[in-house]
Amino acid sequence: MSVRYDESRRKYVADYVDALGVRRAPTFDLKRDAQSAERRGAIRTRRRSTIDPAVTFKEFADDWLAEASLRLRPQTIDGYRGTLRDHFLPAWQAWPMIDVDREAIRALLAAKLRDGYERSTVGRLLVTLSGLFAYGVDRGLFEANPCKGLAKRLGLRTGNPKQRTKAGGKVKALERDELAAVLAEARNAKDDDVYVGACLMAWAGLRQGEVVAFQWPDWREDRIKVERTAVRLYETNAPKGTVERLVPCDPKGELASVLRSHKAKRAAQAMKEGRPLSRWLFSEMDAPRPSVIGRLQARLDHGIREAAKRAGVKASCHSLRHTFATQLLLAGVSVVKVQQWLGHKDISTTVGTYGSWLPHRDTGDLEALAKATAPREVSETA
Repeated sequence: MSVRYDESRRKYVADYVDALGVRRAPTFDLKRDAQSAERRGAIRTRRRSTIDPAVTFKEFADDWLAEASLRLRPQTIDGYRGTLRDHFLPAWQAWPMIDVDREAIRALLAAKLRDGYERSTVGRLLVTLSGLFAYGVDRGLFEANPCKGLAKRLGLRTGNPKQRTKAGGKVKALERDELAAVLAEARNAKDDDVYVGACLMAWAGLRQGEVVAFQWPDWREDRIKVERTAVRLYETNAPKGTVERLVPCDPKGELASVLRSHKAKRAAQAMKEGRPLSRWLFSEMDAPRPSVIGRLQARLDHGIREAAKRAGVKASCHSLRHTFATQLLLAGVSVVKVQQWLGHKDISTTVGTYGSWLPHRDTGDLEALAKATAPREVSETA
């Protein structure tokens, strides 16, 4: 930190590092103004952390989780603990907490992006880390949160997906013809696992993580049991909201046909290779490695978006789930049944999200399900 005179600009420069660890170099006409700014910056820099240099990142993180567990749900704490264990502790476990500065955070998140993680995933990592540092700021251990502004700098998405949906207006659900075109393109893409995953989202309302965690024993000709989701790396957990559910599956319907055909194909391939059939839809889940779930989710998301693009529509994995819900409501299935099949813990979530599709009539649920999810023929040029 210093004050210097810049001949090219004919200004005095106050060179210092601020409380966020960012180097600053404001210019002034008068030397005394530059010296005053440099002194203020130096004071803030010395105050930016009063934490004991002997405290490690892991010790501080454990302290934060213990405090957070008093006010947050156990499932949320488990998510934070898993994020720290899988992404931050391998790099910083023994680091003194005072050394985990803005540049170290930026470098680690940038490395995650280079490794192929989605910007939304890295954004969630930043949210966890920001919460940890906010705890330190509240206790007076840090002058400022070093995570502030990094999302914009790295182009990360940190907002709640539900909030983004509400901010963007109505739910993005496909028309029947649009859905048929997207599924046709997914089938033609020659990634069978992604196509089956798309069918599970569109015709059974599974979430992206629930598709990655889908096992063949979950399916019994007339129903699909949803009891786990892929939450991070190679761990699975209860579905969102901890609501396990049974979704009816018409044994004579298209979804049952797709599942039956795909399972038979995988069984024949396994027999040819002299190994047992994997219980997972995505066989990579048999021998998980770091980031396998993240990569499978990215593969699924990319496959759906590319299929939609070729079909001439804009859609994501969640668009298929939205379509499942809206087509059921339009077919006359009761909102209570739709809530149960979607796995919403509270019916207000279902009504609030799909209220404009609520019907004024009711029909037999299984018949309506078959009608709502029955595919339409799509021409080869669609």
